[in-house]
Amino acid sequence: MSKHVKSILFLSFFLLLQSAFACSCERNYFCDYIKYEEYDYKMVAVRAKITDKIIYEDDTNAIYLEVIETYRDDVGAGNYIKLHGDWQEADCHVNMNRFSPFTERIFVIGVSTEQYGNLGFPFSSPIPDNANYWEFSPLLCDFLSLSINDGIVKGWITEDIYEYPWELFNESLEDCSFNLATLNEAKCADENYVIYPNPSFDGIITIKNSYRKPPISQIKVLDANGRLIIDKYCSNDNNLLHKLNIAEKGLFFVEIFCGEHKYVRRVLIM
Repeated sequence: MSKHVKSILFLSFFLLLQSAFACSCERNYFCDYIKYEEYDYKMVAVRAKITDKIIYEDDTNAIYLEVIETYRDDVGAGNYIKLHGDWQEADCHVNMNRFSPFTERIFVIGVSTEQYGNLGFPFSSPIPDNANYWEFSPLLCDFLSLSINDGIVKGWITEDIYEYPWELFNESLEDCSFNLATLNEAKCADENYVIYPNPSFDGIITIKNSYRKPPISQIKVLDANGRLIIDKYCSNDNNLLHKLNIAEKGLFFVEIFCGEHKYVRRVLIM
């Protein structure tokens, strides 16, 4: 058997072994954490800016957080937090390397329970850190992070809602009154649609919506005389991007139907 074949077999066995022992967690929802009021469950839930990230020589990693807003703090973590992790999430560590510095995110960290004690991993800081930082190495199954980009919170907020407009997030958080009707109305807002490139030199244009699953029902393209060029139904299409190929040249009007709304964009094909 050649060395190459042996290497492939070994790699396949290693990946199979790794998957067999992969960390298995139930999906966590942000609202469940915030509403969870059992006296013995200690957690930290904050909106924070990632100010720095470190990758150590042993492949462990860490991020530094500066807290902007505190939703829950049962352990007195304060305003400066350092979270330790490991690139290998199969053993239930959190890979902190997947979070980008200078971004803003929401973090929920399960710290301890009366029954199981400390929920985190032991850690050491290879480089001495400022004593003002509360440090913790969370368990993947007791950790949740939501991103905040372009005015949208993304991540599992409830069982049915993965994303929500940031401007409505905090007021809905008070009683976890996130609902699909409000979300779909936000997804259909005019400002969420961008068409590019415009002008297009090859007839191909892309319609982009900022949300993960915009409820676009139909897209029409008409020429300057009102003649229908493209009529695309999207009832089962939840793509973030919609590509269209307009074979003719000239000025066209793209009509986007979303919920009860219709938006019109001008597009020039050169």
